[in-house]
Amino acid sequence: MSLIGYVIHLRGSSSIRSIAKSAERDAEVVALKETIAVQAEQIVSQAEQIASQAEQIASQAEQMNAQAQKTGDLETLVHHLFARSQLGASGGSRDFSSR
Repeated sequence: MSLIGYVIHLRGSSSIRSIAKSAERDAEVVALKETIAVQAEQIVSQAEQIASQAEQIASQAEQMNAQAQKTGDLETLVHHLFARSQLGASGGSRDFSSR
C-alpha cells in the first residue's frame, strides 16, 4: 500500500506543478495582452501624428509651389523690364543724338 501512496503523491505533486505553471502562463498571457493593448494605442497615436504631419507637409509644399510661381513671375517681369530698359536706353540715345 505504501507504494501506491507514493505514486499518488508524485501525481499530486506533478499536478500542483502543472497548475502552477498554467497559472504562470496565464499571468504571462494577461501581461502580454496588456502590452499589446498599450502598443496598439501607441500605434494609433503615431498614425494620427503621421497623418497630421503629412497634412502639414502637403500644405507647406503648396506654399512653396505658390512662392516658386511668384518667383518665376517676378523673374519674368524683371527680364521684361530689363529688356525694355535696354531698348529704351539704346532708342533714347538715338532720339537724343538725332535732336
